[in-house]
Parts: sequence; structure tokens; C-alpha cells
Amino acid sequence: MNRKELEKRLREEGIRPDVYSLYGSDFDERLVLSQISGGKYQIYYFERGLKSNLKEYPNESEACEAFLKALRSDPLAKIKA
Repeated sequence: MNRKELEKRLREEGIRPDVYSLYGSDFDERLVLSQISGGKYQIYYFERGLKSNLKEYPNESEACEAFLKALRSDPLAKIKA
């Protein structure tokens, strides 16, 4: 899965777009997926200028899968019906 496919899945699953960023971000209180040097990716929570729960992945596919799993497990990430 790549970020474009991930974005589609997140919309289909009703994940609020204000709780994540797929291309890096300076916005507070978001789960962020960011590409770093060497073709690697990071996932972290960004709040008040700090990155927390930082995890690194060797490729986009693994990072996207982990990102989707993290948002699925967050009960506040879903759009309320």
C-alpha cells in the first residue's frame, strides 16, 4: 500500500482527516507519516512541537500498514455518525 491508497482507505473507513497527516506536518495533535532519508518512513504523534511515539519503517508499504492500524485502534479517530 502507498500513501495514495492509504488516503483512500482512511476516507472509506470514516477516519477524521483532522487527526492525521500523510505527508509530514507542523499541525498539532496529529498522527504523522513522513518520509525520511534513505527511502525510510517515520510515524509519530506531533503535539506542541514535539514528536512522540516515533517509529521508523524501512519502506512506504510497511509504514502505511502500521499507520492504518494505529488509526483504526484510536476510538476518537472515527467520524461520528
